[in-house]
Amino acid sequence: YKDQPTESQNLNINGDSLSKLVTDYRTLLNDDNYFQKKAQTEEKAKEIYRILLEPILKNIPENYKQIVIIPDGAIGILPIDSVLEHAGITGYTISYAPSLSILYKLRSKERDYSNLNRKPIVAFGGAYYSGRGIGSLLEETKQWNDPRQREMALLEIKRDGFKEGNW
Repeated sequence: YKDQPTESQNLNINGDSLSKLVTDYRTLLNDDNYFQKKAQTEEKAKEIYRILLEPILKNIPENYKQIVIIPDGAIGILPIDSVLEHAGITGYTISYAPSLSILYKLRSKERDYSNLNRKPIVAFGGAYYSGRGIGSLLEETKQWNDPRQREMALLEIKRDGFKEGNW
């Protein structure tokens, strides 16, 4: 991973169209009737794959199996692993970085943590963005643990649309 070259590709995709696809896909994933709608979910995943991932994957060598996603906008809430799984694409390891410059810094520094007395940690963040994104909707409902309230929030985003500028 450290010794492999880093390449980036930009895709010219309509942000509103991608946002709608992502919202529709996430709504299907969170649907109480998921198993009845699995074929629909797989079709939506294949559509996202064709638009977003296939143009990139067809241009990289077959032996490259490590993909780093630097999410922006709707891609930030898109579960790429799930898209690949539902689209029937296997063999890739997906990781994420906040920016290309951070990825470069992480790859370029030699770090030795073996001498540190470290304890394992699992941390979760509840990112809050101003506007009408999922974070603000869930914050407004104050029902973080209620799946029905989360579903209502996702349906509101689906109805009103995901607005990248509001995140």
